[in-house]
Amino acid sequence: SKMKKNVLLISMPVGPITSPSIGLTLLKVVLQSRNINTEILYLNLLFAKNIGTPVYAKIASGFPANHDMLGEWIFAHHLFHDIPSDDDYIREILLGHDPAHDKMNYVLTKISPQFIKDILDVKRMVDSFIDQAAEMILEKKPDIVGFTSVFQQQLASLALAQKIKR
Repeated sequence: SKMKKNVLLISMPVGPITSPSIGLTLLKVVLQSRNINTEILYLNLLFAKNIGTPVYAKIASGFPANHDMLGEWIFAHHLFHDIPSDDDYIREILLGHDPAHDKMNYVLTKISPQFIKDILDVKRMVDSFIDQAAEMILEKKPDIVGFTSVFQQQLASLALAQKIKR
């Protein structure tokens, strides 16, 4: 007889923290109906706790503009080495000095020096979060790990998947 598989489904930052993932929940129900052990791990909640819910909520909401991809930028350095500097990203994209990221249409958007400090602090916490998350996952000894891939979760998921594979 086949060994029973253990599946771990993960919701990564910067997914919403106000409600559970309907996709992961439905997948878990289907897998369990087929007698496959399935657990959901909400690492987005852990990350929000680590960095503080107010700054997490701002990033998760797409502040200051969805197309700034701030949640992806926070994790980008974990995967890529040829990315623009923090200063370039902040100036060109967040503050809108690049015409494609012009913030003139966002009259209500005020990017404070404190918010910039906060996101730089968050970015510095990513490596320890990835290490912490990988340890949690490896302790569970899953046969299969699945990740959500919505909102701004791609690079966080890829960074963690890479770490687990190593």
